[in-house]
Amino acid sequence: MKELKNFNCSTLVTKNEIPKIAIVCRPNSQKICLDNAEEEAEKIYEILTAENLKDKIEVADPIFEIDFSGFYKILNNNFDLIHFIGHGFAENTKAGFVLNEDEEFTYQDLRKLDKAPRLIFANSCYSSKGSKINLAQRFVQFGTENFVGTLASVSDSESKDFSIKFWEFFSQGNTISRSLFLSRRYFFTQNKNIWAYYTGFGKGKFRLKID
Repeated sequence: MKELKNFNCSTLVTKNEIPKIAIVCRPNSQKICLDNAEEEAEKIYEILTAENLKDKIEVADPIFEIDFSGFYKILNNNFDLIHFIGHGFAENTKAGFVLNEDEEFTYQDLRKLDKAPRLIFANSCYSSKGSKINLAQRFVQFGTENFVGTLASVSDSESKDFSIKFWEFFSQGNTISRSLFLSRRYFFTQNKNIWAYYTGFGKGKFRLKID
């Protein structure tokens, strides 16, 4: 994973003794339906609430359909890990997530937050695109320790499969960076190009204590 300096030293990074995770699903913004989004959210919830993870991680019920206010509260509400499923964009002057037809969350909105999660997994198009405004870099510079995202537009079905595989590896006690590496290698060996679309920013050392 690419290491970036945290430029906002006043930001409080959430570090609960038992990590808390939120799964946020926004499948139908801008009249573009993500057919696999709800299945992705439910499968990740199933992985992270398995019996072997009991008392190791606290998982909120998946959140389906969310507006700007709700997303802001999630980011600012003591969650260590946040998995976002939805639409993203990266342009010359702004980058962010589409929350509904007339609401976006952009990198500029980070300034309004008091806390930063340890991990953002942004399963949306262009969430780590290396443009003039890079959303992943802005999150890490804000204080988020780890950001996993995509470099381009991704298939709804294949991105679902990739994120599920990532959380499978992570739930086994692998670090974030190791989970990303194993997921990329898995799809590479399956001759599926989705492996090349995901990248990580930050430290990548966080793992669940399941031993």
